[in-house]
Amino acid sequence: MIVLVVDDDAFAIKLAKAVLEKEGANVIGVSTWPEVNAAFFDHEVALAFIDCQMPGLQGDQLVRILKQSPRGKKTPLILVSSLPEDDIRARAESSAADGWLQKPLTTSKVRTILRKHLPG
Repeated sequence: MIVLVVDDDAFAIKLAKAVLEKEGANVIGVSTWPEVNAAFFDHEVALAFIDCQMPGLQGDQLVRILKQSPRGKKTPLILVSSLPEDDIRARAESSAADGWLQKPLTTSKVRTILRKHLPG
């Protein structure tokens, strides 16, 4: 299973990758819109974790764009942020994200999302 991690912080991508790989995921980490576009549409992404606070195009804006495509409609898109819980939840709901997580990603949080959104 391929999981896309979108974050402008290389260290955050590294941490997410470590957690997700423990769960058996193949992780593609990207930090710019062109990289997101290439990774999301060139690979069979099973799930994407998207940082909410990105320079330029915000994570919730990216979710809205991706959800307009057939692939985006069927791929679970999870917003991730260090924002307060109410703020990240509101952004997830308004963007039609499939879920949200507060940073830092932990094995238990990731495992819950994987079980909820991926079959088997």
